[in-house]
Amino acid sequence: MKTHLKHLGLNEVINLSMISEKEIKNVELNLNNFLKLKNPISKDLEYLRIDLLPSLLSNVKSNQGKTNNIKLFEIANIFIDKKTELPEEKLVLGIIFDSLFFDLKGIIESILNNLNITTFKFSKSMINYFVNNKQGEISIHKNRIGYIGAVKSDILQNFEISKQVYFAQLDVLELINNSKILPEYKKPNIYSVIKLDLTLPISNYEEFKNKSFGTSNLLIGMNIIDKYMDNLTIRFLFSSTEKNLTEKEALLELGKIKKEI
Repeated sequence: MKTHLKHLGLNEVINLSMISEKEIKNVELNLNNFLKLKNPISKDLEYLRIDLLPSLLSNVKSNQGKTNNIKLFEIANIFIDKKTELPEEKLVLGIIFDSLFFDLKGIIESILNNLNITTFKFSKSMINYFVNNKQGEISIHKNRIGYIGAVKSDILQNFEISKQVYFAQLDVLELINNSKILPEYKKPNIYSVIKLDLTLPISNYEEFKNKSFGTSNLLIGMNIIDKYMDNLTIRFLFSSTEKNLTEKEALLELGKIKKEI
């Protein structure tokens, strides 16, 4: 996984498992959910992490101005307080970008595809440190394995970060358990594929994508090829398993999708 991420242009960081009270409050997380060390060596290393975001935001802050685009990842344990038991150690992958939401989403999809995981889904989420309409939950077979989103501006200000930052965190064990050594065999489609582009104002791409596939049984793929403000230019791929489609037939399918907006 590390090799794949490095090939995608990401840089690995290694942080300590402990963070400060200030970092926790800066991310607006509940201090009571964190395990506090009895004898910390420093006030900056007082609590065990339950999330990789505070450390990765500190990494972004220290790297501002040194590169045009910051693309960092960390694979590390977080520690979940079980109150009456020993803390649960969970290995997670954290990724942080200062480019575009869809760039980070593409990285997540690349990781899942590289592990031959094809049944994943993006859906709505309500993570406190993300912008409300710019976040999503990642699940496999209805089981949440992570989340992705745009970090809120007030949190970025707490870390003195000037650019918009996007963050994702994934459960590594869930990725391993759902991965396959070989991809599932798919019979190749021998018929032509019609490509049609359309620019639309879309606030929730995943919801629109699910609606589109539910509307047309000839739609086999969708890709975002451009973005300007809230307008997305999407490339729709249409094909049939029975015959070569004409452009007219593909346009009819695209018309069905437009009516559903």
